Formats: sequence, structure tokens, C-alpha cells
Amino acid sequence: MVHIVDYKKYLNAAVLREFLRYCAVGGLAFLVDYGVLYLFYHRIFAHIDAAVFGFLDVRNTLAIACGFIAGLTANYILSVLFVFTNEKQKSKNNLKAFLIYAIVGIVGLGINEIGMNLGKAVLAESYERFLLLVKMVVAGIALVWNYIGRKVFVYKGE
Repeated sequence: MVHIVDYKKYLNAAVLREFLRYCAVGGLAFLVDYGVLYLFYHRIFAHIDAAVFGFLDVRNTLAIACGFIAGLTANYILSVLFVFTNEKQKSKNNLKAFLIYAIVGIVGLGINEIGMNLGKAVLAESYERFLLLVKMVVAGIALVWNYIGRKVFVYKGE
């Protein structure tokens, strides 16, 4: 049976305010994510120079994953405190909710990995110069997916 989504439920002032708070939280989580990505890419993993399958940059992939984990953790904590705060949503803040939250985030990680590695492939030698811009574009796409995924799968549209 096909489940039809009631879009009107998602298009109201309260949801808009919640989404704007999620964007602010996402901005802070982005700073954590990018800061850790930058640190690991330029300092911690700077010595790694390897590719998998001839195109997947190990240093880039590991740094993106570390940044993602830090950003996901910051996003979850801040979202629980400032975004998904009504009583029905608070009642869903448990281990199961975090696991679903993380699964949605893993799809976001996939978006990040594909987008960042695609950016590196397209920009080649200019990648490091445009790292922040590429990360911002990819993070914007992932932000929309993460909000919708978490709203629908974790909080069931509440």
C-alpha cells in the first residue's frame, strides 16, 4: 500500500520556525564538521597519500568521516535541546531515536562523501583552494535531506 504524505502538515509557521532553528543548529554543526574535517585533512591525515580503486582519496574520505561524526554528534545534541522540543518529540529522544537519527545521518554522510569526492574529481588541483565552498554546497544538500529524514522517520512528522 502506498503511503501518501500530507504536505500541508509540513507547511505551516511552526514547522517553518522549527526548520529555521534546525538551520541554525545545522550551521553550528557544520562549523564543527568543517573544523574537524580541516584539522584531520591538513594535520592528522596529511601524511596519507593513497587512493582506493584509483579514484577514492583515502585521506579525504577519512577526514570527511571524522568531521561527519563530530558534526552528527553536535547536531543531535543541539537538535534535542533547541529544535525538536515539543512534548511528543521529547518523548522520542531515546536510543532507538538516536539510531534512526544516525541512519538518516549515514545517508547524509553518503551525500557528503559522494559530493566531496565528486568536487575533488572535478576541481582536481584547485580542490584545496575551494574546499570550503564545496563543503558548503554539499552540506546544504545534506541539510535538507537530514531535516526531512529526521522529521519524518524519527519524529513521525510531529
